[in-house]
Amino acid sequence: MLPSIKRRVLLLAFICFISINLIFEYLGTHPLDIERFQQVSNQVLRQDQMVEQKRATDIPFILVICGKCIICVSAVKAQVINSKTRDIFIFSTVKFILVTSSNDTYDHITAIVASWPHQYQQKLDLTHSPVWYPSTLESKMRGIYRQCATEDIFLPDMFPNLDAAIFVDTDMVFLRAPEHLWQEFELFTDHEMVGMVPCRTNSSKTLDFKCWNAGLILFNITRLRDFPGGWTQANVEVLDHHSHGLGDQDILNVVFKENPEYLHEVSCEWNYRRTQCQEGFNECPQAALRGISSLHGNAYTFMQDPLMKEVYLGLQKHNLHTSNFSATLNELQEKVKVIIKEGKPGYKFWCANATGIESVFLQQLHNHLPTINH
Repeated sequence: MLPSIKRRVLLLAFICFISINLIFEYLGTHPLDIERFQQVSNQVLRQDQMVEQKRATDIPFILVICGKCIICVSAVKAQVINSKTRDIFIFSTVKFILVTSSNDTYDHITAIVASWPHQYQQKLDLTHSPVWYPSTLESKMRGIYRQCATEDIFLPDMFPNLDAAIFVDTDMVFLRAPEHLWQEFELFTDHEMVGMVPCRTNSSKTLDFKCWNAGLILFNITRLRDFPGGWTQANVEVLDHHSHGLGDQDILNVVFKENPEYLHEVSCEWNYRRTQCQEGFNECPQAALRGISSLHGNAYTFMQDPLMKEVYLGLQKHNLHTSNFSATLNELQEKVKVIIKEGKPGYKFWCANATGIESVFLQQLHNHLPTINH
């Protein structure tokens, strides 16, 4: 046995010796072109980068609209305004999937978008999907909290051909190019499947642990297919185990309390709510550094809080055909200054009282929008 092993080792060494000599002999007559090697390497690297960028732009934003939605058109409009060719990705068109309870809602939104200037229309790739629930769960879950509020739980089942998707509540307005959220997926660990922003306080009456806000959800759908026991089943079991009604956010929070390793914490600047500035100071450190990336008007705060309302209305009133956005931004800034100056302690002036709040609310607009002509 031992001599046989020795013979094999000697044979392998001889083959390696011959191979190395042949390589050196070839290089002696055919010098290695280092410059050509670098050119080919760079070309391959650029192709890899373009593939990664193209994959990123394949990640759609999903909005769920049941019944009439007043804010959703303005939300889409604000997202289009913030999509710019100077952003990091080469392929700047943003995909939106509108999940609606009726074709009329989708037709209404597409008609409005069709009236916008071409340079804004071409930044949108709008598609439609009807609201969907598993047949065995629709009667049980569709009406929880409000119509279709639990639809976000079933998005991975609705779109099995997608690798990833970003759910955005219809009462959320981006103050920065939404494409930047694509980069957040690169920060996921090897185990994380879903990304959400933590709540400052627990607003749930039934849960007594750290919670996460469901207004913005990043889904790695490919990984969710491997969720232990099944993603949908995990959510349904939570609902079955609670005698009192749970909303979609509560259900998701219980799922990730039991499976924290699968949840990625997204920076609070991407889901900024009134609760983060209601105590007289800004409680989102990232927003203090970079400004708010997306403003969430949940609980009707776009109508109740003067500062949030002014920012929302300022974007809503911007005319894509005739308005210069620099002028719109200057007008908005002056109105914000007035609100802050007149602010006083009380329910209606929570955010206006926060120190440095003007920069928190407007910094991203100043950073990303002054170059837009219309």
